[in-house]
Amino acid sequence: MPSLSSDEDTSSRIPFHLKGKAKASDPDETDNTASDSLDDLLRPAHDTAKDASWRSSVTTAASSRPSLAVSAAPLNEQPVADPEVSTVQVEANPTTVHRTWGGTPMVGSTLYLGDIPIKWCHHVHLNGTFYNVLVSNDLVPHAITPADIKDPVILRKFDDAVQSNQLALRKIGVTVPGPYLNGWEVLVVRDLDSPDGPTVFYLCYERCLYIEPCPRAHLDKDILIEHKTERFWSEVEKYPMHLSQLPFHAEVEFLGALSFGANERITEWDETPFPFTDYQAQRLMKVYRSLKKELDRGNRAVVPAMAWHIARTMVKIENVRRQTKFGTAQNELYRPVVPKQPTRLVKIAEILLMVFLFGAHKMYRVRLQHARVQGTIYLSDFRDVLGNFLAEWSDSNLLATVFIGANIAFLAVPDITNLQRNASLASVVCSLTSVLTGVHHVWQHRTKVNANFEEANAYLSHIQPLDDGGDSDLAITACFLSIPLVALLYAVLSFSVAIAAYCIQNNDVHGKILLVVVLGILGIAGLVTLLFFWHVWRGPRDVEISAEQTEDVLGYGWKSRAKGLRERAGILLKKRHARRTDSPPSEDEEKGGGGGKAGI
Repeated sequence: MPSLSSDEDTSSRIPFHLKGKAKASDPDETDNTASDSLDDLLRPAHDTAKDASWRSSVTTAASSRPSLAVSAAPLNEQPVADPEVSTVQVEANPTTVHRTWGGTPMVGSTLYLGDIPIKWCHHVHLNGTFYNVLVSNDLVPHAITPADIKDPVILRKFDDAVQSNQLALRKIGVTVPGPYLNGWEVLVVRDLDSPDGPTVFYLCYERCLYIEPCPRAHLDKDILIEHKTERFWSEVEKYPMHLSQLPFHAEVEFLGALSFGANERITEWDETPFPFTDYQAQRLMKVYRSLKKELDRGNRAVVPAMAWHIARTMVKIENVRRQTKFGTAQNELYRPVVPKQPTRLVKIAEILLMVFLFGAHKMYRVRLQHARVQGTIYLSDFRDVLGNFLAEWSDSNLLATVFIGANIAFLAVPDITNLQRNASLASVVCSLTSVLTGVHHVWQHRTKVNANFEEANAYLSHIQPLDDGGDSDLAITACFLSIPLVALLYAVLSFSVAIAAYCIQNNDVHGKILLVVVLGILGIAGLVTLLFFWHVWRGPRDVEISAEQTEDVLGYGWKSRAKGLRERAGILLKKRHARRTDSPPSEDEEKGGGGGKAGI
C-alpha cells in the first residue's frame, strides 16, 4: 500500500506552512521561509518555461500515459505513515498560499501518492468559486476539476474518470496526437458525484474547440466537436484563472462581434439580434481597453480577467447566434418582430373596452408585445418600455394634480348649477384616481428600469396561466397599466362638460351663441386632428423584416389603407364582371391591386 510520505530530497520543496512548523505571527509580517519555498514551486524548470502557454511536449491526460493518481489506497483502509520520514498532510489549507496572478493563489499544496508527485494549482475565480488545475513540472496545465481534490475519495474518483476516458478514447479509435486531439488540450472533469457519472471533455485554447468524447446528449456521435460556440466560451468563462494567454483570436472574435452588432444597429434597423444596447457595448469596450492597456504594458496578470470578460460577452452573443441559425443557410439577420395575433375573444373584448378605455389598453398591449415577441423576451426593449411608461405616468400625475386645483377653483364660483357641480366633482374623483394609480405604478416600476432577464420574464408572465397562445395575459396587464391615463381622460371630459355647461347656462343669448360656435369649432378641430394623425405611424408588423418589400415599408397609414381597399374593391368588381361575361380578367388587371397589400 503506498504511503502518503516524502523523503528528504523532496521535503525541501514542501511549503513552510505544510511542514507543521508554522507559528503565530503578525499578519503584516512576511514569512521569508514560506516565500522562498513558494518561489521554488513557481520557478519553472528552465528559463523558456516562463512563457509557457497551452503547448507542451508533455503528454496530456488524454494520452496513453497512466494517470498521475495511480495506486490509490482502498476506501476501507487508512493510510499508514512511513515511520522513517514525516507525513505530508493531504488536507492542506489552500487559503494560506500567498496570492498572486490577479488575486488568486497560483499554486496550492504539492501532494504525494507513492513515488509519483501530483502538483495541483488551486485557483479562485473572480466570482469567488474555485477550481483545481493539474500541472506539469513547468506549470503547463493538463487537467481541470472544480472538485475538492484534498479529499482522497474525490481524488480517486478523478483518477477513475480519467482512466475511463482513456478507455473510451481507445474504444472509438481516437489517438493522441491525431486529427481530433493533438496533445495540447486541457482535460476538464467535473460532476464526480453525479448519479449519471462524471462529465469529461477537452478544451483546446489554440483551436478554440470544445471536444467531448462519447457525448451523452448525442448518442449517435462518437465525439462532439464545437468551434467557438456558446459552450466553448461558457467553459472559458468558468475556468479562466490559469490562463497565461488568451485563446487564439479571442480578441478578434470579441471586437468583430461588437463592431458588427453596434454598426448594424446604428446604420440599419434596430431590431437586430445583437444582445447589447449602445451603452452596454460602450461599457464592454471601455473595460476591454483598460485590460488591454495593462496587457500591452507587459502585465500578464490581467490575462485571466481579460479572458473572462471576453468569454462572458461571447456567451451572450453566441447564444443569440445559435437562435438565429448563424452561419447556416437559414440565418436570420433580424430578430422576429411580428407578435402573435390576439384571439377572437380578445379582439371582441378590446372592442367593447374601447368605449370605456378609449383604446389606451390596446396601445399598452402592443408595446408589451414588442418586448415579448413569440415568447422571446427582449430585455433592452422591456427596459425602454418601462422607461416610457414611467414618463407617461409622471406626466399624467402632474396633469391630474392641475385638474384637481382647477376643479376646486371652479367649485368656488358662485351660482353654478347642479350639472356643473356634479361634472366638476366627477372630474375631481377621476383626477384623484389617476394620481393614486399613477403614483402606485411609478412606485412599482421605477426600481425595475434596469431589470434583469428573470425579473422581466416574471413581469411579462405574471398571469401566464391565462395565456392562450395569443398574448391574452398581456392584454389583461395592459388594461391595468392604462388606468392612470384613462382616469385622466375622464377627468378632462368631465371638466370640459362642466365648463361647457357653465358657458351655456350662465350667459345671455348672444353669449350662448358665441360660445356654442367657439365650442363647436374647437370640437371639430379636435376631431380633424385625431383623424389626421390616425395611423400616421406604422402599427405592429405582420411581416418579418427579412421578408418585407419596399411597398410593405411605405404602405401604412389611413391613405394607404383606403387605397388598398379601393383597389381590392376594383379587383372584385372586375372578377364579378368577368364571371358574368365568361371571360377571365387579364394578367395586368390581376396585378393592378398588388400595391395595396401592405395596407390591409
